[in-house]
Amino acid sequence: MPKGQRWIDDERLAALHGDGPPLDEVLDPLAPTASPGVVPIAAAARAVVDTVVRCTHLPADWRPRCSRTGGCPACWRDPRHHRELALRNTRALMCEAVQRRRTTLTGLRAEVAAAPRRGGALARLAMQDIDAGCRSAPECELHDLVRTSRLLPEPRWNQPLPGHRGIHPDACWQHALLVVEVDSRSFHGFGDAPARTEERRARYPTLGWRALPVSPARLRAEPAAVLREIEAAYLAGLRDG
Repeated sequence: MPKGQRWIDDERLAALHGDGPPLDEVLDPLAPTASPGVVPIAAAARAVVDTVVRCTHLPADWRPRCSRTGGCPACWRDPRHHRELALRNTRALMCEAVQRRRTTLTGLRAEVAAAPRRGGALARLAMQDIDAGCRSAPECELHDLVRTSRLLPEPRWNQPLPGHRGIHPDACWQHALLVVEVDSRSFHGFGDAPARTEERRARYPTLGWRALPVSPARLRAEPAAVLREIEAAYLAGLRDG
């Protein structure tokens, strides 16, 4: 088990200091080490990995195999349905933990490495995407798509735009001056991220870069068409350069 962490309720502690019982008084004989205003918590990395590895108590769309005896209409149509949906949710949760800075890459990587082999396959796949630089489930799916291309080299994922340290596109190919970004507010909706995304995209043409937005819906419904568009933009960028 990882070392426990503590969450401290500063307002509660202040109130107890003011007119509550002495803080060293044992309030619960069944939990003599408990402290008023202090709540023990699990590390975020451990909580996330346990969630996706031990998914039997989660809704059906978190499980890589159908929970119904004899299957369901969705997996009759596509045997990969449940695994792909579970992988999407696994990626989303793990990416969000990093994106929201609830854990570090090092901490998450250590927990994934320590996870049991049984049930840990999706977590290990998602960790490979996060290590590559992906920070949302659709970016991971874009990563999958790019890797199927015989033309496209590996792009830079969520790294500073060459020559412009304050701009971090989802994916970019420097030699072709091409940026591809996942166009989804639901995955870029933290704080003022949508406004920053729109401002960043408006700057690409002025900096000499071609920007190609891709929606998560098209990534899933028309992956071949999306890949052709990216490849065509990449070739056009090489010719223009």
